[in-house]
Amino acid sequence: VATNGQRVVVAAPFATIGAFPHAGRVLVYEPSAGGFTSPAVLTAPTPAAEHFFGESLACDGTWIIVGCPSSDLTAKDAGRVLVFRKTPVGWMASQEISSSQPSAGARFGQSIAIDGNRLWITEPRSASGGRLHLYTLNGSQFSLSTTMESALRSSDADFGWSIACSGTRAISGAPRAEAEAAACGCALLLDIASNSVTSVARIHPFTPGEVDLAGTSVALSGTVLAFGAPGRSADAFASGAVFAADVQFDCDDDGLADTLAIIGGEGDQDGDGLPNACDCLGDLDGDRMVNTADLALLLLDFGADRWPNPSDLDENGIVNTGDLSLLLLAFDGCP
Repeated sequence: VATNGQRVVVAAPFATIGAFPHAGRVLVYEPSAGGFTSPAVLTAPTPAAEHFFGESLACDGTWIIVGCPSSDLTAKDAGRVLVFRKTPVGWMASQEISSSQPSAGARFGQSIAIDGNRLWITEPRSASGGRLHLYTLNGSQFSLSTTMESALRSSDADFGWSIACSGTRAISGAPRAEAEAAACGCALLLDIASNSVTSVARIHPFTPGEVDLAGTSVALSGTVLAFGAPGRSADAFASGAVFAADVQFDCDDDGLADTLAIIGGEGDQDGDGLPNACDCLGDLDGDRMVNTADLALLLLDFGADRWPNPSDLDENGIVNTGDLSLLLLAFDGCP
């Protein structure tokens, strides 16, 4: 399923088209008074059995992008992508995109994302361990701007299994990447500058677990990102988990957002939303100063025994005179 906020696009990749089982089709619902119109039906210009048209979807403005990573037209499961454009007479297939280096099993089009004039297409099982392709709209066609190869140490990391984008940033998952555990997975936050793609941060769950498969799904909107780890054993075996972060704030200006630093393992011992490296003992309101405002907050918490509690500076389980002494020693300063 994909939507641009109004139009809803639904894929049926297992649908039979004529004599072709599992050729696939896509249904396009337009908003109307009280609901949606009867759907327009999109199919591949040349349907084929086991083509699975619609395994991935994206839409934005007048464009619908349909991924067919199981397509065999160039090689077994090499994949391809179909681009449809809204015209006065309906939806028309306007472009077919394939990998510049098609190979069997590469699954070009496994995940796709579009935002404005930028189109991302992934190829997670290329010989290099996965790659991302960034296309830019040039007139009425999308042209390849750059390709980013996997820099992960495992050749079967599935880099590009998922992709999401927002403005000049994107996030892509590599669910079989290795960190502290096999197939714990990760997500990479990417930035675009002059059609060049750079990795801003590699993100994985704190205390990575074996077969977490983090990065199987990803989402990005503005400065907020999320990634799924469906194999993570939290409340029960393989019960799954989702990790989310706002990448807007960077307390020490090291280029890594505070939430990413915490998720990545730096930790947040006092629970104030800042990584340990940015902790300023006694700064309870987060303004990087220790002053009367912090003193007032500590006095309001005096005697409290909840945990975690930023006012419990000595972490002995209660806010008392020991914490007051530490705050006064740090008064008017911040390391």
